[in-house]
Amino acid sequence: MDGIAEKYVKLVLEIGLYDKYYIDAYHGPDEWKPEEISEDKAKNFPSEELRQKAEELLTKLNAIRPAELDEMEKYRHSFLYAHVAAALGNIERLAGVKMTFEDESKIFYGATAPKADVEFLRSEIKEMLTSLPGQGTAAERLESLRSPFIIPSEKLDTIMQVAVEECRRRTALSIDLPEHESIEIELVSNQPWGAYNWYKGNAHSLIQLNTDRPSTMDYMVNYLSHEVYPGHHLHLSLMDLDFAQERGWVEFTVSPLYAPLSFIAEGIAEVGGSIIFTEAERTQFEKEVLFPIAGLDTNGYSYYKAIQKQLSKSTTYLRLEISRAYFDGKLTREQATEQLMNDLSYTNQRANQALDFVDAYGSYIINYSTGEDLLHQYINRKVQGTYTPQKAWEVFEQILRTPVIASDLQE
Repeated sequence: MDGIAEKYVKLVLEIGLYDKYYIDAYHGPDEWKPEEISEDKAKNFPSEELRQKAEELLTKLNAIRPAELDEMEKYRHSFLYAHVAAALGNIERLAGVKMTFEDESKIFYGATAPKADVEFLRSEIKEMLTSLPGQGTAAERLESLRSPFIIPSEKLDTIMQVAVEECRRRTALSIDLPEHESIEIELVSNQPWGAYNWYKGNAHSLIQLNTDRPSTMDYMVNYLSHEVYPGHHLHLSLMDLDFAQERGWVEFTVSPLYAPLSFIAEGIAEVGGSIIFTEAERTQFEKEVLFPIAGLDTNGYSYYKAIQKQLSKSTTYLRLEISRAYFDGKLTREQATEQLMNDLSYTNQRANQALDFVDAYGSYIINYSTGEDLLHQYINRKVQGTYTPQKAWEVFEQILRTPVIASDLQE
């Protein structure tokens, strides 16, 4: 499979010349990188040539008999096949083939988000928002609960450094971190995402936090457990070291964004915070360590977090349904903005950021909620009702260190 893997990496790099968002990370040989192309050449997408390359790789993978492979090689074979198929799907996308939200997510990520009852979610959210204390609209009352816990901009960097170190400490209690792993943190603005991990190879990551929307204390541990420990940074570092470096599996030197790995990666990152912190431990850390650094009062914080927890799942699923309808052309930008503002109490700025994300990344949004749900379900099945933090971590680490795709975790 090594020869197939090398051709797959080169195919992904070539596709990336025509889509600035497509390649999330590459840390393989420099000589494999294709030459940059001019703007004029970028307009002429070589769909037939690339399609033929992808189809040839799929034919070669189909000729391999999984029964003759050992367990890890079987995972590798499934992983490679799914990723070449996703690359073919991206070639079709760039060639102008229109896909529905569901078709795109199935082709790119090997999963779909179950359709939720929109009217039920609206009713549930409205009931919760109506019960909020204070004066004004639901959005204004929600903001009045949130605003006391916004981290002052001058304290943000320090808070991030302290929080990420605690996430690292807790993660290191359960797994030996790579000796040379490292991160750097950078504050940015004008991005369609809240935070991002740019994996640079050799267990080093650049973590960026978007400051367009002020961060509240409850999101800080979320961001850092998601992007760093035990989320993206740890996951990508282990894949690099375990597969690319130790086994020589070169397909793990490239991370295309619209691919099955993203579904697993986002699921890992979303679940990670609950693996290293219980809810009580996290709140205690925030109140006793982070709040004093930020100079904020903890009064009302537990109530605010309880409200956020109540709203979280319903608002996540409703945002996904609005994104689906917008992507599929069933809602105009104006209509989708209005629904986000009316149903989820988003500000105009936040609503437009949510739609900017769909414009940039399409159905990628399913990877967060659907990926998290699948990983939680898988972990719960594996611990078989006898949950302990140690058992949960053992299953979590197995996912971290195995090249799984969504179908490997489904019942």
